[in-house]
Amino acid sequence: MMRIGHFAAAALIFATLFLGRSLAAPTSQPDLEAIPPAVSPENQKIEDLLDRHLPSVQLPGVKLSDAIDFIRDVTGENIYVDWKALELAGVTKHSPVTVSATHITIRETFRTILEGTGSSSLEIYVMRSTIVVSTKLNFADRKTQKGPYLAELSDSRNDAAVLEKHIASVQLPQVSLKDATDLVRDLTGVPINVKWKPLAAAGIDRNTPISLTIHDAEFSSVLYFILDQAGDGKLGYVTEPTEIMAYDRTLKKRVRKQTELITISTIDDLEANHAPATRPN
Repeated sequence: MMRIGHFAAAALIFATLFLGRSLAAPTSQPDLEAIPPAVSPENQKIEDLLDRHLPSVQLPGVKLSDAIDFIRDVTGENIYVDWKALELAGVTKHSPVTVSATHITIRETFRTILEGTGSSSLEIYVMRSTIVVSTKLNFADRKTQKGPYLAELSDSRNDAAVLEKHIASVQLPQVSLKDATDLVRDLTGVPINVKWKPLAAAGIDRNTPISLTIHDAEFSSVLYFILDQAGDGKLGYVTEPTEIMAYDRTLKKRVRKQTELITISTIDDLEANHAPATRPN
């Protein structure tokens, strides 16, 4: 990770020493129907953290990506930046921002950083135990997007045990979509079938770039951010029962094991081929 310079590093140390001394009242969040509200204990913990005060923040003309790294370091929380949406708003990782403030909340610091890009369309939202940075328009668009998890087309009897699996760390600095799905398959042991033909028809291929760093996250959240990045609302996944061969440590041999298969495709393709009537009983 790139460092943010002498002054920002000093601000980080100062902020870390005093983090948590005071709390401000939570501010309201947008009413976004397609985004889970911040009511879970994990999300509320982050909301409370964002309202803590920092004694001083000095970020003199640093890159936006480095300023966000500063917030990431101060909070220790996962931050997902939807760079595609930001670029459509004329903002890049290299956009310079300046913050010089004392006794400022982390939320206000974040808002000042985003406003410092010169765009009034950027905002943050806490979802899936992650601080998501995108545009107001993108968050509004998510109201009408389906998925990516299509529960009504999935085998919901056993999928919770699979989708709620925790992944300790995912480090994808800049990889292909194929490598990203292969990695999460290896980390979870859950088979993943990507239907590349429908993806290609939607302009998405194996080499579509993915960049994601996230820690202690549920499998479903990792899938969400990968597919959000790759498909911009076009992609989804379903779960269905399958059998795999797995090594049994007790029996000391490979045995057949029932598990859930993750099928990734376009939402249109999944709806056409995974109607409830065609699902296994």
